[in-house]
Amino acid sequence: IGSISATLTRQPWLRRLWAAPLPPPLSPRAFAFSKLGLEGDDLIELRQRASLAVGLGYKVIKSERMTWDVLGGVGYTADRYNLAQTIAGKTDTSFNRASIYVGEASSHQLSSTTALKQRLDVYAGISGDKAVLVKFSAGLSVAMNRMLSLTVGLTDTYNSKPALGTKSNDAGFFTGVNVKFGAR
Repeated sequence: IGSISATLTRQPWLRRLWAAPLPPPLSPRAFAFSKLGLEGDDLIELRQRASLAVGLGYKVIKSERMTWDVLGGVGYTADRYNLAQTIAGKTDTSFNRASIYVGEASSHQLSSTTALKQRLDVYAGISGDKAVLVKFSAGLSVAMNRMLSLTVGLTDTYNSKPALGTKSNDAGFFTGVNVKFGAR
């Protein structure tokens, strides 16, 4: 029924991302996908940003050591703020936009114990405030044993139309320990 991956970072904001391919694949390299992203940011009073995208993807590179997917589709984003914000001349607590979605993701097995993953998502607004949201994430994981790995990562989010008085770029750096459960 497809795979679901979730990421939770320990930042001043809460960020959860789910990505689920829709089975069955259209071909050995082509697939349909759906993507839901939920986040909040207390620093800018963003109670919740929900981003949904659906579309088609293509596995440009598919090998044991590397994968690279490109994605395209349509999306919808809804922003809810705790306090009224002014964005693109409009003051409200709620902002919505339909968008064109493009993205890419890759994974690289650098050695038997080291893996690198990165993802870029672009939501180009075509309605509402017409904001462009760009999200980049990258993570390096080094296995300590069969169950534990150390992870270091970077996230960067760009908003072309941030709330008045806030910056358009939000970057975060995180480290952590991952624990694997179940069959290997």
